[in-house]
Amino acid sequence: MKIHSKSLIKLIAPILAFPILFLPYQLLNSAVIVKWLGCGCPKVDASGEMIHDYFSANDFTRVFWIVVAVGVTVFSWFVSKKVLGKNRARVLYVAGIFVASLFIATWVTGQLLWS
Repeated sequence: MKIHSKSLIKLIAPILAFPILFLPYQLLNSAVIVKWLGCGCPKVDASGEMIHDYFSANDFTRVFWIVVAVGVTVFSWFVSKKVLGKNRARVLYVAGIFVASLFIATWVTGQLLWS
């Protein structure tokens, strides 16, 4: 199967969601989400005990980027249908996008965690 440059761009396009969303999310995270949910830093209650189980900006960040990874994978499934048709290459492409998306989401999450 021969893939033209326009088709290749269409296949790569879904993964571009990560760099496109990174800066706006980083700004929103520091300006709004951390103030709303807390930074994920260790919290101590009035008696001096550490509070461990609370949903923080770090947790929100993890959920957000996993949702982006799943969305990129689903979007790539539809894009690949038009470009690759129904064959084994499509399944391999979507599986590769899924693995790459999870890897990128993990890396991005690590960059945005508050400690």
